[in-house]
Amino acid sequence: MNVLNQERIKELTNHRSPLNISLFLPTQRADHERQHNTIRLESLIKQATARTRNQTDLAKLVDEVLQPAKALRLDSLFWRYSSDGLACFCAPDIFRAYRVPLNLDERVYVNTRFHIQPLLPLLRSDARLYILTLTQETAMLIETTRCSTREIELPDIARVGLDGKETSPPFHSHQAPSRGKGSSEVATYHVPGGAADRTKHDTVRFFQLVARAVARVLRGQRAPLVLACVGFLAPLYESANSYGNLIKSKVPGSPDRWSEEELRDHAWMLAEPHFRRKKPEAWEFFQQACSTDRASDDLRK
Repeated sequence: MNVLNQERIKELTNHRSPLNISLFLPTQRADHERQHNTIRLESLIKQATARTRNQTDLAKLVDEVLQPAKALRLDSLFWRYSSDGLACFCAPDIFRAYRVPLNLDERVYVNTRFHIQPLLPLLRSDARLYILTLTQETAMLIETTRCSTREIELPDIARVGLDGKETSPPFHSHQAPSRGKGSSEVATYHVPGGAADRTKHDTVRFFQLVARAVARVLRGQRAPLVLACVGFLAPLYESANSYGNLIKSKVPGSPDRWSEEELRDHAWMLAEPHFRRKKPEAWEFFQQACSTDRASDDLRK
């Protein structure tokens, strides 16, 4: 699971079992530093095991509970899409691993319920937004906070050939222009015949498939989505979009013209009116809830 939303945090909050293990660690993105991620995870797994050593019932269960986390250490594809932090939640009947744009401290928690406090900043209404960069050949989804960005892997997107049939997409990987933190591989999807043969209809059908993938990945999210593309592509994607918080304004021009920092700053500037509008609505909702005993500003309650 790439994206952490309120429904998934609620699932974690409500989960109870004899052994719930929560692992938090900072992660590195650069290729030559990724080995530190798996080393840190291995260290946390050992700490969790040590904490149950003197509890007979849990000692028998801990190896089973931590097995998915151990397997994750060997998943090279998973580590290709690192963010600033990683949160793993392990229990007898559940395993969740979330790459999050937060600088997490290295911590292990062993209890009968999961520890979610380090992830609560993501629930703020203005904690993050998403950028979708588009060309007629590529689509890339980026999660960003005010000080960090990360690419979110989209599900495989079938391309529609000129004969109208949906097929598994022929593609190649190339090095994307540097956005401030080195280059990264981007999958480029091609319609047979090349760009010169691509029609508006082909592009619309491709954007429909992209929009379907984006809606699937961002299901349950409330953060705004900002487009970055040349002008004539924006209305084509908007007509296909089904995600409820797409902002009408877009980052202008080809996405390749902007550095990572410039792209992020443009998107946050466009999203500010959205955040300003949401805050009064949230405050009014809270006041109404307080008047009916559905909310309180007293922490003891």
